[in-house]
Amino acid sequence: MKNNLKKKEAAITSLVEKFDLEKEVANQQLQKASEENKRLAYQLEQSWIDIKELDAQLNSLRAKAVRKKKEHWEKLKKILEYVAISRTRISLMGSEIQENVVKLRKLNSKLAGKKTELAKSRDEAVELAKQMQHLKDLRLKLEGQVSTMQAELVEARHDAEVLAGELKSAKELLRKDQTRREEEEGPTDVSDV
Repeated sequence: MKNNLKKKEAAITSLVEKFDLEKEVANQQLQKASEENKRLAYQLEQSWIDIKELDAQLNSLRAKAVRKKKEHWEKLKKILEYVAISRTRISLMGSEIQENVVKLRKLNSKLAGKKTELAKSRDEAVELAKQMQHLKDLRLKLEGQVSTMQAELVEARHDAEVLAGELKSAKELLRKDQTRREEEEGPTDVSDV
């Protein structure tokens, strides 16, 4: 019986030692878990701070992008208005040149007719000479106007080409701005966090 009692005491002592050892291991694990929990809580807090800062930066960039887009649209609108006005001017000047060319042809035709009539009658020669001179003066004046209008047409075409280049550049800037904005807005949607 004593032997049995000693075995039971030894078993109890062994169980107590085992329990104390397991308790110490569990306390260590619990302490590590508590430290890890504090570390994770700190990281979470820092992440929220970072998210708030990034959200503020994103809102600032969005506002800036909207403002830039508005400025680009205003510039583009002015350029398009100027291009439309220039096209109208070019069209009007082209019509005026055509009208003046027709007038010039008619005057040349009249001049040729007058020369023929001049050969028919010597009495009408003085009067016809005056009319011819008048027609020549008018023709020179019209030719001068045609030359001036042609020069203006060349200048207007050059202006239209420059404006077309500026329009192309403005469109390219808008496209780049839109692409950049889409890249910035794409993966960083704070509302999903």
